[in-house]
Amino acid sequence: MPVFFLMVAGTIQFGHIYTSLIVLRSASAVAARAAVLGTNQNATQVCNAARGALNSQFDPSLLECTTSPVSLPVASGTQVTVTVAYPVPLFSVGSSVIPGSVWRLTTETTMQ
Repeated sequence: MPVFFLMVAGTIQFGHIYTSLIVLRSASAVAARAAVLGTNQNATQVCNAARGALNSQFDPSLLECTTSPVSLPVASGTQVTVTVAYPVPLFSVGSSVIPGSVWRLTTETTMQ
């Protein structure tokens, strides 16, 4: 029974982390698209686009966002890379079991 419980808990944790990764990938893609297509979008506005793409599970204030190049807007045809990172708590089912344990997920999207 303990092994079965650990397998179920591990499956739930993997699903939570993988779902978080998909949401973060989407957020970085939305931000990169805003940087490339937006007119006069600065880095703050691009990162706010990433924060706006998060669903209600995420606290937008915890999202770390960087752009490369750092100064935006850029000339047409220039590549822009947006990197987002978010601390995902480990063992989301009863997070008091491992207090303070997080896995920092990072995704990056480059568009031209």
